[in-house]
Amino acid sequence: LVHQGTTSGAALCNSLGLSFVARSPLGSKSGVLSLDRIPGVRQIARSHCVSTQRVALAWALAAGSNVIPVFGTTQPSTVFDSMAATDLILDADEVELLTAQK
Repeated sequence: LVHQGTTSGAALCNSLGLSFVARSPLGSKSGVLSLDRIPGVRQIARSHCVSTQRVALAWALAAGSNVIPVFGTTQPSTVFDSMAATDLILDADEVELLTAQK
């Protein structure tokens, strides 16, 4: 969601049998991403009763089994929310909606 071309990079790495490390997929101190301002993320988060952060990380994971999102946090409580993204399975329509908005 932060950088365009991420999904194509993940697909290329997957075709080559390589892992793709998505560094700071939620932004960083110098480039904080306001996930609440992205309509598709907000909509999907509401429908699953989860945070927008969890949706964004689940979307990164949905890009392929070779994708490894490396997120940072300043609050211990958000670590658990971020880790729970592995349990959130987005359907094809949700992935398509997020991919179209990147």
